[in-house]
Amino acid sequence: WPYIEGEKFAFVAVTEYGVSGIGAFLLSMYKNTNDKEAEKYAKGAAEWLKAIALSVDSKEKPCYKWRAGHGDIPKDAWTRARYFHTGWCWGAAGVCWFLYKMYEEFGDSSYLEYANGGMNWLKSIAIPEAGGYKWYRSDYEEDINQYHTTWGKGAAGIGYVFLLGYQITGDPSYLEYAKKAGEWLTSQAIPSGNGGYKWPSDKPYFPNTWCDGSCIPVALFFAELYKEIRIERYLEYVMGAYNWINTIKVTGSSGGYTWYINEELNNLGDISENGGTASMIRHIGRICNQPTLEEFADKAAIWIINQKEVDGDGYKWIKRVEIKQVKIDEIFSKTPILLKSYPNPFINSCQISAFSGQVSAFSLQIYDIKG
Repeated sequence: WPYIEGEKFAFVAVTEYGVSGIGAFLLSMYKNTNDKEAEKYAKGAAEWLKAIALSVDSKEKPCYKWRAGHGDIPKDAWTRARYFHTGWCWGAAGVCWFLYKMYEEFGDSSYLEYANGGMNWLKSIAIPEAGGYKWYRSDYEEDINQYHTTWGKGAAGIGYVFLLGYQITGDPSYLEYAKKAGEWLTSQAIPSGNGGYKWPSDKPYFPNTWCDGSCIPVALFFAELYKEIRIERYLEYVMGAYNWINTIKVTGSSGGYTWYINEELNNLGDISENGGTASMIRHIGRICNQPTLEEFADKAAIWIINQKEVDGDGYKWIKRVEIKQVKIDEIFSKTPILLKSYPNPFINSCQISAFSGQVSAFSLQIYDIKG
């Protein structure tokens, strides 16, 4: 499928809006309706992904990766379309997730071969840190030193697909990589008061509440790990992420909940993102037997319903609700927060993020290694 009608290139490994995501949608259509045409096109998507996989020389065979874009990519197209991505939304993890799901449904061993091949590539480029593993976003020069925590572009989504691979194949190395992704994510957690935890999406960016982002999606990965191996420490981080989003929620006039997109506090709720995040929160509640989380998701649904606009016989929603006035002191902790410098170690430059805890001028003193 072309990215836009009339274009001559397609996004390949893009579960967000590429062939992997289209194939997954069609597979879901088939599973829910037994629509044979949907089955045909889901299989066609999988066959095309197999055909354009690039074989990689690696000690573990097979080994495959996929470029984000394919075909006649125009010069003014998104630059990253020309590169090889790792994550669930944009890279190999998303392709592997779709192919694993196809194998589960149809039992075609070729789907399993290519899914395992993609995971072998992700194993080959895993970077050890803090007792775990992290992955660069893509091999594009601006991404090679970006290590996301997120579901869409980072360790949470990659770890989840390793866990799925373990559940399907029984390969213990996949479970080990899933656990290692979890270890790295625990090292990136930022305590936020009230037993809360949050994660920067990709340093130095703010923690966010997007459904493919850095906090609730990380919690979903920990919930899936907890479900599989019942380590209580994972549950602590699950509830920590919930406690954080609970502190930045806003109660609407209808009694429903929304929340800020990130700690810049410039947008009060992205309708589609809120829906995805609330769905994740409900799923986490069911996995971990936490009714409070399911109740929170119900309140989020109330807020979304109350944002609807009538259009003919149906409803529509504006994408994002702008904030007109914010009471900052109700959202931020009073305690100043200094995040870790990034990258660390660095060569020519380094970025440091800090939160003052209140609306005021403040100073940040930086010392060299000699003090």
